[in-house]
Amino acid sequence: TRDSHTTFRLAKQFVGHRSSVSCLCYNHASNVLLSGSDDGTVREWDMAKGTSVRCLILGKPVQSVTFVAGRHDLILTSAENALCEYHLSGPNASNIIIKEPSYCHQINRDEISTIVSNPSGTIVASCDDSGDVLLLSVVGSLPSDSPSPPFCMPLRTLSRPDSNVCMAAGFHPSLDTVLISGGLDAILAQWDIGTGTLLHQENMNMISIPQLVNPPYVYSLHISSSGRIACGLGDGSIIILRATSKGLVHTGRIAEAHGRAVTCVEWARFNSEQYLVSAGDDCKISLWDFGKEDHQPKGSRKKDRKKKGKAKREEAADSATFVCGMLHPQKINALTTSQEGIIVADVTSVITHYHVQYN
Repeated sequence: TRDSHTTFRLAKQFVGHRSSVSCLCYNHASNVLLSGSDDGTVREWDMAKGTSVRCLILGKPVQSVTFVAGRHDLILTSAENALCEYHLSGPNASNIIIKEPSYCHQINRDEISTIVSNPSGTIVASCDDSGDVLLLSVVGSLPSDSPSPPFCMPLRTLSRPDSNVCMAAGFHPSLDTVLISGGLDAILAQWDIGTGTLLHQENMNMISIPQLVNPPYVYSLHISSSGRIACGLGDGSIIILRATSKGLVHTGRIAEAHGRAVTCVEWARFNSEQYLVSAGDDCKISLWDFGKEDHQPKGSRKKDRKKKGKAKREEAADSATFVCGMLHPQKINALTTSQEGIIVADVTSVITHYHVQYN
């Protein structure tokens, strides 16, 4: 059923890039947005004013960009197989245009698809088209004996035999050593980043209905602050899981959430992550209500699962309610959420901010 009282409203557009915008990252603490583009630049936007306040020049199409959690002096971005650092302290602190990266790492074997930071800002994961996930530790402060030393230091590589392009990854918010990754082999992997050990892997072909035309490759994933994992798949479905000490537990599924691959999922910053936002290659943006978290004791939940088994999991999947949706006019490249709504980047140079309006 649809909640007819909730709609999307066009609030603002951000104009400044000269080519397609490929990636977004929003910092809710500072209300600042980062965007990366095929024009070879990263722009920093003041969300309140809708203006570009800083331009970082990379010189090649930007594939991923991120803030490091809790850091105001470091932005990470990627082009081809290079992971680049921009230091916003020292000489760059007041610069509106930064003409080159402070440091570039050439450690990934293939083109980097995404960069993510753990919640404490101490570890960064750089995922690439070889299927590798490279981990880097982030130092607290820079030594003074070098003009441009890196903040990030290579730690270890997470790799599986016969893995394919790694499309997405996320750190678990409460299991400090757990990282989840997924890609174009339809495998969702749970890693111990402390040892580099593969703890568990879940084959999406075993959860979704197998297809030849649109196989359930993992195109997107996002982990809520409570640990709910949302995965957007190539068959148009969305899978919900939990990470436990014994592996990944499948707790829900939205079949046919989109007509094509689900390329973006994010637990919304508005409404206390009760809503999941999704977008696909069908240009559709959808808002799903998963309800408030179940706060019953863990032991009780475990007994329920044993008692009801698969029927319980299907019931959890059915609890997702479609709230509202809309067709975006262009193919969507990236999506993130603010406190007010949804920020969308597409194949044009314009970024769009939609507010979620409760009528």
